[in-house]
Amino acid sequence: MKKHQLKELGKLIEYILFHRPDEFGLFLDDDDSLPIKELMWALHEETGWKHIRLGHLKELAYSGLELAFTLEETQIRPKREVTKTTSDTLPPRLLFFGARRKAYPVILKHGLRPGSRPYVPLATTEEMALRIGKRRDLKPIL
Repeated sequence: MKKHQLKELGKLIEYILFHRPDEFGLFLDDDDSLPIKELMWALHEETGWKHIRLGHLKELAYSGLELAFTLEETQIRPKREVTKTTSDTLPPRLLFFGARRKAYPVILKHGLRPGSRPYVPLATTEEMALRIGKRRDLKPIL
């Protein structure tokens, strides 16, 4: 990638990690890290970034640019603490989840449970729930 493209990619990742992961349907772990594969899914949904592969992220990491995050084997991690915004408002009455078709019968039987992550990714809109669900199943069940 050209240097200016690497800079733009770095800025986008910083925006995602430090400012609005929720805007991209992403949720940081308790240590503020994020699985690289989830970042890649979100990047591929963005116009102009569908071509990004792991090699591009590694190229960015070794580019010599000053980055506010580091790449580890399977995680991307901010170098500084992420400021979490909290709201005093009550949560919405209705939240949505985009389930994989294969997992749907299990969810009906046992309820929603977190998988490998410490949370269940719920969304405030149907559109965001479907966006998150389509990362794991082309036709998720809402």
